[in-house]
Amino acid sequence: MPVLRSGKQVRESTSENVLNQLRKKSNQERRNIRGKSIDWLIGPSEEESLSKRSRLPIKSLVLKRYLHLSQQCSYSTKGSQSTREKCEIIFKELRTVWEKSNIPIKAENLCITAIVRLVKCWMSFKRIDLQARSKFTTKKLNERTSKRIENFSSDILKLFDMSANDCYETLKSSRQPGWKQDYQFLLNQRQTPQIGFMGREDQANIQLEKRRKARQICVEKKRNLTNTQIVQIFSDESSNISESTDEDIEDFIPDRTSTPHPSVITIDLPTRSILKDISQTSDRCNVSIRGQVAMASALIRSGGGNLLDVSLSKSTGHRHRKKQREEKAREIFEEWMANKPKFVVVHWDSKMITKLNGQMNERVAILVSGKPHLEAPKLLGVPIISDSTGLSQKNAVVNLLSTWEVTDNVIGLVFDTTASNTGIHRGCATLLEQQLGRAVLWLACRHHFYELHIKHVWSAVIGDSNSPIEPLLKRFQQEWEKLDRDTHNLCLFEWPDDEESFSYQQGRKVLDWGQSHLASQSFPREDYRELIELTVIFLGGTLPAGRNFQFRKPGAHHRARFMHIAIYALKMQMLSERFQLDQNELSQIKTISDYIVLFHSMAFLRSRLASCAPTVDLQFIGGMCQYREDGESQKIVADAALSSCKKHLWYLTEELVILAIFDGRNSHFWRTMMINKLKKIPRPTSFVSAKPKMPQFENTIPTLIDLIGQRSWLIFHLLRCTSKEIEWMQFESSHWEKFEDYRFLRDIINGMEVVNDSAERGVKLITDFRNVVHNEEQQQFLLQVVENHRQQVSLNGRKEQLG
Repeated sequence: MPVLRSGKQVRESTSENVLNQLRKKSNQERRNIRGKSIDWLIGPSEEESLSKRSRLPIKSLVLKRYLHLSQQCSYSTKGSQSTREKCEIIFKELRTVWEKSNIPIKAENLCITAIVRLVKCWMSFKRIDLQARSKFTTKKLNERTSKRIENFSSDILKLFDMSANDCYETLKSSRQPGWKQDYQFLLNQRQTPQIGFMGREDQANIQLEKRRKARQICVEKKRNLTNTQIVQIFSDESSNISESTDEDIEDFIPDRTSTPHPSVITIDLPTRSILKDISQTSDRCNVSIRGQVAMASALIRSGGGNLLDVSLSKSTGHRHRKKQREEKAREIFEEWMANKPKFVVVHWDSKMITKLNGQMNERVAILVSGKPHLEAPKLLGVPIISDSTGLSQKNAVVNLLSTWEVTDNVIGLVFDTTASNTGIHRGCATLLEQQLGRAVLWLACRHHFYELHIKHVWSAVIGDSNSPIEPLLKRFQQEWEKLDRDTHNLCLFEWPDDEESFSYQQGRKVLDWGQSHLASQSFPREDYRELIELTVIFLGGTLPAGRNFQFRKPGAHHRARFMHIAIYALKMQMLSERFQLDQNELSQIKTISDYIVLFHSMAFLRSRLASCAPTVDLQFIGGMCQYREDGESQKIVADAALSSCKKHLWYLTEELVILAIFDGRNSHFWRTMMINKLKKIPRPTSFVSAKPKMPQFENTIPTLIDLIGQRSWLIFHLLRCTSKEIEWMQFESSHWEKFEDYRFLRDIINGMEVVNDSAERGVKLITDFRNVVHNEEQQQFLLQVVENHRQQVSLNGRKEQLG
């Protein structure tokens, strides 16, 4: 062993010792270099834990923290960590700071997946050439990549939002005193740059949490008391009650698990007619006789009653139900005869119904509507017909119209545009008009033919399919549960750079319309609301305050369901980066989604309004003509839509174009000019029964005024308007509202049903109750009882609405 001059001995350095020293030195140098390195997109790494932040971290901070963890792993002796493991560490830090803000967050797996997706998006830019990174705005990168980098650079300055989709509702239902401030803090943190920061912990919330935990402990102690302890407590309370102080009273924590309702109530139940009294509700809820008897007996036993004192049996229940249905159906008919509407519109729709025993019957649901005299469409019946031909349907409709004595009150027919309904010789509408002996309005279902428009567009873009179910929609539904449904970083509408372009102007028009109707809650039905919300979000809009957007699970996607293509296509487009699609499918779904939001959604959702129908159809055609000039894919869409439109110009015929004068959204000039042209045409004294003739035009789109003709007088003839009752036509449209006769006509037209949804609900009704009874007369009684009960009693409302 060598000896130094100082006399100290030293070991000889082996090759292994030398290598260890060199490795340690290399790691130290690498640590120093990486500690000072700066990523070209996000900047330097973040050494401090995100949990110590006074603001909710933005995306760039999350990436910087990930970069730091990656650096630590590179020279750690414990081995490397996967991307998800590092993201789990970051999530724990994020969860701490979000909990301090008192804002509810999404489930852990969704948050971690969002972090992983953000990291992968950042790492995708590492493939860019090193020399081009610092000069990504130059021609070294193509325009698309440069735009991606710019969008990413601006996006990472935004909040990494982990808030729950129902954040507002959760905070509101918590009833904490500062929930509004917490939600406002979240809104401020979502801004760029962020506004505000968290100070010290909220003492009010801390005290509230302490009291909540104290109540829980108190309740648990009470539950664990034995009978001996309970007796001891009451005996102690009786002797010590005089010794209690105000401080003791203040420390008392009430048990909030008790209910203000009495534990027992006394009611009188009829012993002989209890089954009769609940028979209507049992019918409406589709409860069997056995189920009805079982529920009644359970109710009696729970109140301590003796079942031997009550008339309960299957035969009794069957007899009471049969009698009650007949009595209620007769009562409904008598009430109808006493308050029969003056004018009605007939709806019908047929379907093959199969019972459990295998018996198959073709049935047709027949209803009438007539606002304002008839608040909701009235079901006349769903009789069996021999086949689905126009003649068989006509006979069934005429028979029920005669039974309910409204044959002379019919002014219009609402139907789906199938050959069995619209055939010029043997169609049901043609035969009905001949049977009535007078001309009536042909009100083709507007939902039906707007769905035909989008189906033709889908076929032109995607291609035809022989299957009743579109394969792409089926695949999307099957993979729904596996998809990340986070509502951030969606693929939205790409707005044109030219704000004067037609697509940009049309998009702004639809967005403003959609947001205004969401604010006024104009669409109470959930499927309509879903479509308009998807449209607004896809266009980059926002929902009203207090309502958070979230994706709903995809429903049925068969061809008979309205709106299924529109809803599915928008979801697929917004989630296209998470749902596996090839390049061709991505382009196709984007093309269809653009058509849906720019044209279909607004036209379809406005199609229920009779007075605006001519204007909507004409604007739709005009929009398609302009849209076809925007590009090759737009031309394919427009040509398919226009080809379908030309077959369904029902509301631009002479008979129906006049409805536009009752639309207050049209200008006074156009409405006045339409009436001026009508006045120049002599009013006929009678009208020939015939299928309406649709206008023919190719290059030039006519105006509403051009479409006025002699048969435009038909609506006034059907409503039996005398010359005196149309005196308002002598004035400009700005004065029409002053005339009571005009307001009467306006209310009838605006309330007129021009969609066949009610007939489809009638078909759904017979489908749901097809196996309850076997007697056809009882079947019709049952449908009347169920319809009436649904109108009278809401099972989705408060207790007051159950009476």
